[in-house]
Amino acid sequence: MCLEYRLENLNMNISRSVAVTAMILSAFLLSSCVSSKKYKEMSALKQSNELAKTQCIADRDQLTYDLNKMKEDYANLQKEKEALASLTGSALESKQKALEQKEKELQEREKKIKQLTSIIDQQNQAVASLKSKLTDALVGYAPDELSIELRDGKVYVSLSDKLLFPSGSDKVNEKGTEAIKKLAGVIAKSDSTMIIYIEGHTDSIAINTAKYADNWDLSVHRATSIIRILTSNGVDPDQVIASGRGEYYPVASNLTADERQKNRRTEIILSPKLDALWDVIKYN
Repeated sequence: MCLEYRLENLNMNISRSVAVTAMILSAFLLSSCVSSKKYKEMSALKQSNELAKTQCIADRDQLTYDLNKMKEDYANLQKEKEALASLTGSALESKQKALEQKEKELQEREKKIKQLTSIIDQQNQAVASLKSKLTDALVGYAPDELSIELRDGKVYVSLSDKLLFPSGSDKVNEKGTEAIKKLAGVIAKSDSTMIIYIEGHTDSIAINTAKYADNWDLSVHRATSIIRILTSNGVDPDQVIASGRGEYYPVASNLTADERQKNRRTEIILSPKLDALWDVIKYN
């Protein structure tokens, strides 16, 4: 295959790259629900995934820059080779070797970019398929009760406390339990490499009861309650991470009752693991 064809093919592959964006999680687990060891493990996992994504993007950007520079160098060498056609055979041979080395480097970088692009495409397809299955399984719920969207390469399932919990409680009601069981059924049959983050969120109205010290406390208990339903319905406990974000990650302003209602939610975030991307970055 001629080099021009390979370069054209490489440009097509580069244009298909999909950016892997940073995942959202800053778990604040309280000692009443999660052990210090588990908290450290979850923090390390979050940091590892964030680092993998950042490294992957930087690595591909650098590869693309290097590739364009190599194309320019290769074109210049071709021109020099033509200009040196009247020189001795040894000079031509030296230029030919330089061209061959550049061509080899181009092929190696093209291979790595293709590997990264293929892995990202596979992950995006898996996530899109999972979203479609969840949407089919969770029909019949009102928009203010449940929503599913694809964002940042992950599936976000947002469930309002209207669907899940009585006011100020971490006990999931019957309708919410039914929804979570349906969700668990889809997850249990899907890609076992998915990481599942359960994030509890509240509004800004302070709570201080005999059971919950504050909104953080309540949000963590609610996330844990949902995890127990998921894992008792087929979801692997090794896949799930519970966290409470209290009132500190609102989606509305908290100025009106309707806005506060939007903030009182639990988000189930399904994210692909990045082990395969790490392998390409480290070993190529």
